[in-house]
Amino acid sequence: MKMPVKKKTEIQELSEFIRDHMVTKEYLDERLEPIYRTLETHTQVLERHTQILEGYIVTLSGLEAEVKDVRKQLEDLQERGASNAGFAKEIDYGFKRLAAIETHLGMQSPKRD
Repeated sequence: MKMPVKKKTEIQELSEFIRDHMVTKEYLDERLEPIYRTLETHTQVLERHTQILEGYIVTLSGLEAEVKDVRKQLEDLQERGASNAGFAKEIDYGFKRLAAIETHLGMQSPKRD
């Protein structure tokens, strides 16, 4: 069975079209290289920023622990009657300053009576 000549020509044309428009690995590598470099640079920057943020988180955690400790010490002083010994004004001032620090750090200050 012979194929018609016209069919063969159409197949040849299609084959040539595909060959002429086919993307090669070299072509893709050439086009994608700048994108890969940019992604690598951005990844390095993000990793560095992540390290910096993790350092800040550790620092803030330490500060929060210290602030909580100071609050506990002020509450202990207040309970022991330091206010009766003439230190009420200083203790109240300490609580006000502590509340300002807690607000600045984004901590929730417990309500005082």
